Amino acid sequence: MKIVEISIRSLFGRFNHTIQFFMGERVTIIHGPNGVGKTTVLRLIYALFNRKYYELFQIPFDSIHIKFQPSGSLTVNNIRDKVTNETTRLVLKYRDLVYNIEPLEEGNIRSIYSYNSIERFVDNLERVDQNLWRDNQTNETFGIYEVMYKYGHLLPEELKKSVKLEPELIRDLYKSVNITLVETQRLIISVLSEDSNYRHRKETVTQKIAVDQFSSDMIMRINKLQQVSGIEGAKLDQTFPQRLLKYSLPKDVNEKVIRERYSEQTLYRDRLIKAGIIGGETSVELPKRRLTKDDRKVLCIYLDDVQKKLKVFDNLLVR
Repeated sequence: MKIVEISIRSLFGRFNHTIQFFMGERVTIIHGPNGVGKTTVLRLIYALFNRKYYELFQIPFDSIHIKFQPSGSLTVNNIRDKVTNETTRLVLKYRDLVYNIEPLEEGNIRSIYSYNSIERFVDNLERVDQNLWRDNQTNETFGIYEVMYKYGHLLPEELKKSVKLEPELIRDLYKSVNITLVETQRLIISVLSEDSNYRHRKETVTQKIAVDQFSSDMIMRINKLQQVSGIEGAKLDQTFPQRLLKYSLPKDVNEKVIRERYSEQTLYRDRLIKAGIIGGETSVELPKRRLTKDDRKVLCIYLDDVQKKLKVFDNLLVR
């Protein structure tokens, strides 16, 4: 099932938006002034289909209406307290089903559910902070509300009273719509540091600019691969005279083959230089005269050696 239209009313108490997705082109560009809620709309849809209901409780809106292809629609009404304006419940309407989601009261959860016992019932969850858990399979982090909603079906029967699980029809809808949110304008990643005070281990989550972290990682990979290439080159250089004396030129390696390989290798080297993976080197053109058999013999060994040295950068160049 695919989403073809999203409508949201009274976002932040001010904005009404309708977004139609161009299914033919498969790419829809959402544009508008800063502050009108472009990213927020996407975050709400992502939160809804990934059971991050707590985020929907925090963002002011009146309703969301989602149309699907080939048919059907889902409506989410945000019912708020007239005095405090806080969300008292979300009402989901899908087909003939009406499903109410109420904010979980943390105090009620604590009274029947020890934080430390969550990991006993959900194997892939690990507590990394006082109110934060990480799913080691997906590397996602969840607060207590998200944990209760997302993993409530794994809890013992006596504990399910604290969680109102969504009906099977809603669960099937969630499964049929795959939503991923990539917030490229907020390039921040979580960096975890261990603390031995916790029962298993506590990992304090701090934020770091992703560009800085990825750049550092990339520099380390480049340096490591340059070392590997250098070691390989040193081995080849050491054995070059011996290999040259024993080498027999294959019959199918003519001058055309040599020149084509040399040209292709020069282009590949230029790509590595442009990507900053290896240092800039001046390319040497082959002589325009006809290559002798000895020329072809030396060049053939040279091309094989260079290919082995540069091959270590193949995967890195793709990135």
